[in-house]
Formats: sequence, structure tokens, C-alpha cells
Amino acid sequence: MSNPDLSFSEKFLVKCLKQGELPDHVAFIMDGNRRYARKKRIDKLQGHDEGLQKLKQILNWCLELNISHATVFAFAIANFQRSPDEVDHLMELAKGKFASMARDKEFFQEKGVRVNLIGEFEMLREDVRESLSELKYSTRDNASIT
Repeated sequence: MSNPDLSFSEKFLVKCLKQGELPDHVAFIMDGNRRYARKKRIDKLQGHDEGLQKLKQILNWCLELNISHATVFAFAIANFQRSPDEVDHLMELAKGKFASMARDKEFFQEKGVRVNLIGEFEMLREDVRESLSELKYSTRDNASIT
């Protein structure tokens, strides 16, 4: 089944990659959004927004390539030392995205995506922890990709 969210060139690359051996597990570090924003001369908060959109695109590639496990390192403890406005924006972005994902149960069930969480959750705002917990709970029975 071809993913409609992929461009023609992405579909071509997926076909090429499928010709060889692929890993079962890949990991991503969400790093460089501020550098990206500086390079593009956009606000750093918009850089974080675009980084999250890129992550969604990458996870679509993983689904298309039948990679069964993807780990995303998204927020380091050191990030709490950023400006309060930037940390607040990142927390709002996370809360909104996780809540939206939890509401999109059909997509997660159709694709078989299960979300597991690793980290120091007590450091996050309570509303962000609640969104994460809701997302984890709503995907607990899915098994295609974790």
C-alpha cells in the first residue's frame, strides 16, 4: 500500500531502499531547529514547529519502509535552560501535538502505531504529561510500529 502523504520522489526513494536490507529500529534526535530557523531567517519558534512537521514526515517514511520501531529523543533536560518563552512554546507545541495525536485514533489504529514513553516526565508540565499519558493509553493495543 502506497502512502498518499509521500511525494513522487519520496515514493521512488522508498522503492529503492526496499531493495536492500533495512533496520528494524531507527532513532532520531530532534536537534537543530534553532539553527535551521537562523539559516532560513525565521523565528526560532517557527523552526521548532517545522521540526515537528519534519518528524511526522520521517515517521511516515518509517511506516512505508515497514520499520517496526522508531525512537525519538525530543527534549533534553538542558533545554529547560532556554528562555522561558522558548520552553513554554515547546511545552505548548508538545501538549497540542500529543493531544491532537491522541484524538486521531483512527490513524494510529489504521497504521498500527503504538506510542511508548521514556524519560523524566516529572520535569514536564502537568498538562504535557497528561497529553502524553492520553496518547500512550489510546495507542496501547497497536502493534505495527512502536
